Amino acid sequence: MKIKKSSTLMFLYAITARLHIDFIGRLMASEILAIIQLSFVNISSVFKKNKALRIITYWVLVLLIAQVVSDIYNNSSVTTSLKGVSVLVFMMVSVVFFIAQLTKNKKSIFFYFFGMSVIALFLPDYPYKSISHPQFFKVSIFPIIIPLVLTASYFSYKKYHLTAYLFILITFIAFMFDSRSYGLIFLISAVILYLYEIDFRPNPKKTLLSFFILTSIFYSMYALYVHNVISGNISGPSTQQILKLDNPFNPIELLQYGRVDTFVGIKAAMDKPMMGHGYMPIDHNRHYIEIKEEMLRKSINQQSALIPVHSVIIGAWVYAGIIGLVAIISIYSYLIILFYQIYLSRSFDRYMPILIFSVVMMTWNMLFSPYGHLRTTIPIIIALLLALSQQKENSNFS
Repeated sequence: MKIKKSSTLMFLYAITARLHIDFIGRLMASEILAIIQLSFVNISSVFKKNKALRIITYWVLVLLIAQVVSDIYNNSSVTTSLKGVSVLVFMMVSVVFFIAQLTKNKKSIFFYFFGMSVIALFLPDYPYKSISHPQFFKVSIFPIIIPLVLTASYFSYKKYHLTAYLFILITFIAFMFDSRSYGLIFLISAVILYLYEIDFRPNPKKTLLSFFILTSIFYSMYALYVHNVISGNISGPSTQQILKLDNPFNPIELLQYGRVDTFVGIKAAMDKPMMGHGYMPIDHNRHYIEIKEEMLRKSINQQSALIPVHSVIIGAWVYAGIIGLVAIISIYSYLIILFYQIYLSRSFDRYMPILIFSVVMMTWNMLFSPYGHLRTTIPIIIALLLALSQQKENSNFS
């Protein structure tokens, strides 16, 4: 079997994503590969053919300009400002690179997945070698198995319940090994995939009933998880958070404790809602560290540090002010609209489990992951949505 060039490029991008040089922050080898490859691509043609790409690019430019203006307003250093610019520039470099490959060959994404598993196996981000380490499965095993699971889902064509069961199994494994975020992402993905299999079409009555049922199921599973933590059946650093809560059966309280940096970031954004603080601002007087200490009810041994921001959306607000917030919400909202249109069209059944999981993960990262995810995990998801949307539009006009 002859392997297409696009598949080879996607594999090479994946296996070089964790190799970097220090140049205005971190310049990844995969980004250098993308730049070299794009020099052989008619980029104007890529943009001309994909209306969705033009819309996303517009809002990324708005975010970029707002971020630079905020840097100037707050007297940020040139080096720091350039690091912020590089996040958005290389985000778009990767997006265009991925679209160029996926529009030629959608199946090239499986070579990307394979490459992600290979690099996670041989060059893990956090090389915990002992299986007894509480973070071993979360940071060493899940990055290997997730791409393989998504690849396997492609072959369970129109048997989505089998993939949903697999997702639920991984949910339980994730919670057992102290990885709540992965568990929640797989659980929500399983539910959406099941709704897709039964061809669920939202309307006010159905949506309200489904929301009530799903909320009851999710809370019951959460209560079961908390009970097992309190009983000592599940342990680990994350589970220790449960034991520190006034009411561990309140998931909102756990969210505020477990993702405290997101909520501190909201407070920081509200202090400068219009202009923001500039990219990666330093908390010189420990004001926000003290807020974090109060929320965690423990001391943090730091004299000064960056203002805590653990959310892409809140990060855009903190770093680029209200215009940055509008831009990032516009980007996310537009991507969700594209996903919903693809969902209703049922044009890409084989790719739906991958797409659902990717969109759920993107949503989690937008809400509760660092701003740098715009450069690392989110571009492939954006590109997949844009490439499939373009193909759907082309088929409608053919």
